[in-house]
Amino acid sequence: TVPNAGKGVFFKNDAKAGAYLALEEGGHSMLVMPHVWATISEMLEYFDEWEALYNYIEGYGVEEEFFGWESWFVDPGITTFINHGCNGTYNVGWETGNMTELNFFTDDMKKLRLRLGDNDTFDEFYNAFADRNFIPRGTTSDQLVRDVKAGEEVTTNYLAFTGSHWWEAEAELIRKQCLQQIKGVVSQWEEWEEKTDRGDKEKTTEEDSKDEL
Repeated sequence: TVPNAGKGVFFKNDAKAGAYLALEEGGHSMLVMPHVWATISEMLEYFDEWEALYNYIEGYGVEEEFFGWESWFVDPGITTFINHGCNGTYNVGWETGNMTELNFFTDDMKKLRLRLGDNDTFDEFYNAFADRNFIPRGTTSDQLVRDVKAGEEVTTNYLAFTGSHWWEAEAELIRKQCLQQIKGVVSQWEEWEEKTDRGDKEKTTEEDSKDEL
């Protein structure tokens, strides 16, 4: 139901606000440690095959900081396919007040972002407790922000996942997706892969035809 989005997830039953989503799966999320992510990024220069892994992590994962370095979480189950709820229509995740991707760049929202940043103690200084509880803190906090009905799509707030250093750039990408100006990373990758496979098959067919002649 989300335009230009990838696969989606839907509720099978009615649920009340405050209920946790896939709590039993959260602790099993794949954690891409900083040194692993650095290795994957570096290997892109030498092996094209690593691009699929890189795109999988970046497309389905959530960027975090572990011991002060860039790392990623990827949900282990179908929750990894949850789409963004445009213009504040999301029903799961962290709330950002009246801030949406459509008003993100207004003066009022800039002031709100500064206040949110000032209150984010995890980004202000090294927090040993936060790192010891890094996985459960980052993967078991998905709660419904309102009541939902069976058949409704599960949507979350991607603005809450944008890194503090890249808020504006990432918010702009989300805004363009919601305005249907661009497609999401996963949809773009799948389209490219489909075209590549189709091109390879056509090339193989042409070569087979030449061999028969």
